[in-house]
Amino acid sequence: VGECDGQPFFTMKLLPGGTLAERLKTGPLPPREAVKLMAKLARAVQHAHERGVLHRDLKPGNVLLDASGEPM
Repeated sequence: VGECDGQPFFTMKLLPGGTLAERLKTGPLPPREAVKLMAKLARAVQHAHERGVLHRDLKPGNVLLDASGEPM
């Protein structure tokens, strides 16, 4: 987060894996992979909720994946 020439900006890590929505266009995840992914997402949402953060737009298009398919 910062400012350059009077313009505010923020940066994010580049995640070349795209979104979960993009990944699902090729077909459903294998069951074990889907369960592992959902467990990670559920823990992340719980962590946020315990700190008073509510996402309000949690959907596959907003789940970013790294190069190995791990959600960020």
